[in-house]
Amino acid sequence: MKKFKRVPILRFDDFCEQWVKKKLKNVSKITSGGTPNRSKPEYWNGNIPWITTSLVHFNNINSADEFITSQGLNNSSAKIFQIGTILMAMYGQGKTRGQVAILNIEASTNQACAAIITGNEINEFFLFQVLSHHYKKIRNLSNSGGQRNLSASLIGDYLIDYPTLSEQKKIASFLSSVDKKIRQLQQKKTLLEQFKKGVMQQLFSQKLRFKRSDGGDYSDWEESKLANVLYEHKTKNSNDSLDEVFSVAKKKGVINQLKHLGRSYSAKSISHYKIVNPVDVIYTKSPTKDFPYGIIKQNLTGRTGVTSPLYVVLKPINKNIGFMLHNYFLSWVNTYNYLNPLVQKGAKNTMNINNTDFLNGAKIGLPVSGEEQTRIANFLNAIDKKIGLVNSQLEHTQQFKKGLLQQMFI
Repeated sequence: MKKFKRVPILRFDDFCEQWVKKKLKNVSKITSGGTPNRSKPEYWNGNIPWITTSLVHFNNINSADEFITSQGLNNSSAKIFQIGTILMAMYGQGKTRGQVAILNIEASTNQACAAIITGNEINEFFLFQVLSHHYKKIRNLSNSGGQRNLSASLIGDYLIDYPTLSEQKKIASFLSSVDKKIRQLQQKKTLLEQFKKGVMQQLFSQKLRFKRSDGGDYSDWEESKLANVLYEHKTKNSNDSLDEVFSVAKKKGVINQLKHLGRSYSAKSISHYKIVNPVDVIYTKSPTKDFPYGIIKQNLTGRTGVTSPLYVVLKPINKNIGFMLHNYFLSWVNTYNYLNPLVQKGAKNTMNINNTDFLNGAKIGLPVSGEEQTRIANFLNAIDKKIGLVNSQLEHTQQFKKGLLQQMFI
């Protein structure tokens, strides 16, 4: 019988040795930290970084949000870990459990972080990539036997495959360069989003104004109720002529439900669904974490589709006013301040707001000049295109790395 050779699909040419499989505890030391007594002020606000799982997100840790004193360190289970220590979240909110980070500073941690200190056989940057790649498998360890959290023993028993130290370093160096590219794109996207946010604040406060082509000022903006610029329409898909169902997402806006959610949540018949035309505005009345009274988005897909009969569908007086309102309500503060006086929360967190009240809330300042509306919309759209391009590059690079990990590890 031919013996199975333990090697990955994709490999650097310089290496041919088989990979080794061992338990993590046999190639590293696994421990954890602790939390000094919160009631002792002398234990806190010192100069020793203290890391919690809130900072562990497949990243390098360069700073801390909290600090402890030497007294706090000496009178608790907390201990100082060296640069290069890998931290794994053993429990935490949401998807935190199982995520890893690597220390770029000397720091202490709380007891929710497992500290993995590599031995002579394992390069810490290689192990970081392996554990990141195995996130879902490691996370699922905590689901066995009703155990919801990870533990040092569960982590220690996890089997990993690894090559020679020199091959580990080459793999780690290569993947680190891909990670660097991802971080650069993430930073570029964040800066563009921050720039747009700042520009919108300046625009809607009218501190930033465009000039006419002759150098003169456009007419003053006017305070207007939504009822003056948005008109509700309840056109239904009565003959089932349309089959694309739209959902409305907090970040992505109006989206194809099947494509982005992986399945359709619509009823068997969608003849009673409302038709949504390009540039129409939708108000969902569905609470989300940051938008407790629902979200307001313009249909920017360029397509006509249908959406839930529970949503409010509105036709703007023109596409640019619709786009300005879409951007205005991107801010959770603006959305909250507008809807809070209008919405009544019912039992089981249901929201009560009629469509007439929605359209007759507080007035919003909007430009009167059609030319100024167009210039503002074009300016914001140009920023969105730049953000979209960077986001596309980021997603492509992330997918590229995902493919590499699947082939470079066993």
